[in-house]
Amino acid sequence: MHRAGNQEVFAQKHKVHSEEWVLNGGGEVRLLSITKAPKLDHKNNVEYVVCSAEDITERKEAEKRLIQSEERFQKMLSLIPDMISTHDPDMNIIYSNWSGFGAVPEEKRLLNTKCYWSYRGRDDICPDCQAVKVLQTKEAFQKEVKLTEGNWVDLHVIPILGQDGSVELFVEWVRDITKQKQAERDIQNLVENAPDMIVRFNTELEHIYHRITAGGSTGYHRPQTAAHTQGMRKVAKNIGEKINLTDTELSRLDISITMHDIGK
Repeated sequence: MHRAGNQEVFAQKHKVHSEEWVLNGGGEVRLLSITKAPKLDHKNNVEYVVCSAEDITERKEAEKRLIQSEERFQKMLSLIPDMISTHDPDMNIIYSNWSGFGAVPEEKRLLNTKCYWSYRGRDDICPDCQAVKVLQTKEAFQKEVKLTEGNWVDLHVIPILGQDGSVELFVEWVRDITKQKQAERDIQNLVENAPDMIVRFNTELEHIYHRITAGGSTGYHRPQTAAHTQGMRKVAKNIGEKINLTDTELSRLDISITMHDIGK
């Protein structure tokens, strides 16, 4: 390989660079970055070849470890069902896990494109964009937001500041909670339209409040036994299944249940 490189320099009269594994004097195999440059005479002929070499074994190993770490990090983020997207202040996408709200078609999964184009098909900044405020205030933002398309998201926007205090990047963590919001409305309608006794518990079966409507039961007692508690969990589970809640979504809701004469 060394001789072939020299021959190329003599023939082409230009510099040649290569990375080659060689055996050093201590019997170790090392990776060298080798540069070979021609020394031309007054007739523009190659008089001789100047060779220089740098041992880059440790650097290459560090680069390999960094790549492996980055690949593991990417795999972990790809498993998260929510969208995690990093942008520069000009709204260009620097990184995305393309999940959840960001699960756009493959042809739109392009880095260094505008987030409003990739995620929402717009030609300009979204009218409900919260990142604009974060770029101004330099403070993190979190809120449940109803988008102009009608769906609800739990939105986190986190600025990353540079040494001069300016926003270099910001991260958007977006969870679609449209289904949860619909479930909350369905439960609220159930409570408001129930003709009898309303008992509300949280997901740990702790009593929150009860209300007796006209003609409803008056014999309410908090559940005291394991059987009552287990029964309540079944009722809560049945309600969640009827409105298509997952266990995770159910755990984030207070459960409102219409019952007749419970605890008697």
